Amino acid sequence: MNSASFICEPMRDKLVTSIPGVTPIYGQRLAAQGFEKASALLGKYLVLSQDEGPFVDWLKIICGASTDDAKIICLNLRQWCHNFLGPCIETPVPWHLVHHFD
Repeated sequence: MNSASFICEPMRDKLVTSIPGVTPIYGQRLAAQGFEKASALLGKYLVLSQDEGPFVDWLKIICGASTDDAKIICLNLRQWCHNFLGPCIETPVPWHLVHHFD
């Protein structure tokens, strides 16, 4: 799924691999740790206060994500939150940056 589709659709029961940046390998590793659904990973992102640093570090440890992939995952979750939960304290990510990662 590309970024534009992911950030514009409700989460529902989507698999974690529907989040742009989550490869099949990362998805398997996340599922083995109880993060099979995109909503579970969103929950972890929210528990970490939508803070990119700790979330990226956690992804690198839990599923072996590269820094770039972890940042793409974070970027998409941040934009999804902005679209569906409302803006957070940080400035929303400009659309051209989200589109760049497709």
